[in-house]
Amino acid sequence: MRIFSPAKLNLFLAVTGKAAGGYHELLSLAVPLDFGDMLEVERRGEGATEDELTCADPRVPTDGSNLVRRAAAAFREELRERGGGRAGGPFFRFALEKSIPPGGGLGGGSGNAVAALRAMNRLEGEPLAEEDLAALAAGLGADCPLFLPGGPVVFRGRGEKVEARPELAGLLRPWRIFLLDPGFAVPTGPLFARWAAAVREGRRREEAGEAERALARGLEELRQGDPGPLLRNDLGSLLREKYLFYDVVEAAVRAAAAGWLGITGSGSVAFVLLHARPTRVLSGRWSGSSSGSRAFPLKRRSFPGRIADSKKEDRSSCMTPTKSRYFTDPRPRPEWPVGAPSSSSTRTPRFRSIRSPRRS
Repeated sequence: MRIFSPAKLNLFLAVTGKAAGGYHELLSLAVPLDFGDMLEVERRGEGATEDELTCADPRVPTDGSNLVRRAAAAFREELRERGGGRAGGPFFRFALEKSIPPGGGLGGGSGNAVAALRAMNRLEGEPLAEEDLAALAAGLGADCPLFLPGGPVVFRGRGEKVEARPELAGLLRPWRIFLLDPGFAVPTGPLFARWAAAVREGRRREEAGEAERALARGLEELRQGDPGPLLRNDLGSLLREKYLFYDVVEAAVRAAAAGWLGITGSGSVAFVLLHARPTRVLSGRWSGSSSGSRAFPLKRRSFPGRIADSKKEDRSSCMTPTKSRYFTDPRPRPEWPVGAPSSSSTRTPRFRSIRSPRRS
């Protein structure tokens, strides 16, 4: 069985407080994209003694630390507790075709885990109901439950409080996404530690009430046709202090009047929310470059997108990104925080195309 595992995008992300165990509470609006990985799943024979995972991307671990294998172990344990699993099984073989960059804030690992849960459940005759899958997903990771509804969600806390918002799909469908990956990953733990330090120093605030009001205002502006006020990422403000990449991209987006720039999750991937019918090309003159400006067209892709949540793989609640490209020049700044970058410290980024794997 082949199943699509979509990436997710955080259009709104606010840190609202500290949770038990040293974790942080969040308020976020997340949407699935019509861009992601493909996972092939099959049941192994009676003699199998463990799950098997293969992936051509060397950045992706294939041992027991991978969320796909952890999902398989959790699924198997749940079947045993219900008396529906044989002793020592069932075991599965997974082949992961990776397109989502690891460590980019697109939820690749979490989405893979949920895709694995759905595939295993179907292969075993769907012994688990949707609420059972949700409980397993919550035990695997904070981002996992948000992939289950198959459309826009608002989640709170550590991610365990998920509110499906299917009515937002129609509001988001006219907009397109251009993904920009700087080619470096952002470790989540150190970034949240940096956030906690900024709160202690009074440089950041955590206010749940203010965040809820900001999300409500942003959604109202979206209904009026303006998505700009909705785009917020508290963690992204810290990334801007360290990496020149975001300043360079934002300058190009503003120069082209192409749309609105945002950062998803804890980074590092940025995105541009594009006008429904853009009349310009996202381009710009990159300072310090001898080759002049680099331009790349924002090619239109048709709507609606699709998300593989049903056997018919209906992705009507997805936003569709344009053909994505990587920036491979991260340009880290030397320390946290530093002042604004100088124009002489940037150079022309290099691009390489990425494509989603073929879907069956």
